[in-house]
Amino acid sequence: MKNVAKALDLSVRSLQRRLAENELIFSHLLEQTRIETALMMLENSNVSIIEVAMEVGYKEASHFARAFKRNTGLTPQQYRFQYQTENIKSTASSLHVNI
Repeated sequence: MKNVAKALDLSVRSLQRRLAENELIFSHLLEQTRIETALMMLENSNVSIIEVAMEVGYKEASHFARAFKRNTGLTPQQYRFQYQTENIKSTASSLHVNI
């Protein structure tokens, strides 16, 4: 929170107040941002799940996997597989290829 407050040129307390005024919780926003970034990484790269977890700020891949599943209903591996499968089907469909 300190880094975000500094980047916004606010004190930590001012940031907390502004979030509260909008009924927002910093930890929820942070997790949402991390998950959204992880989704993009899982869709657009082949880096390992552990690397994705570290890149978005989790120190443990297991914590990342739990947070990811809580937010998406899928594990990171399931999401990547589902996304790639749908992407392949979509591409094949646009090329008029039966899979």
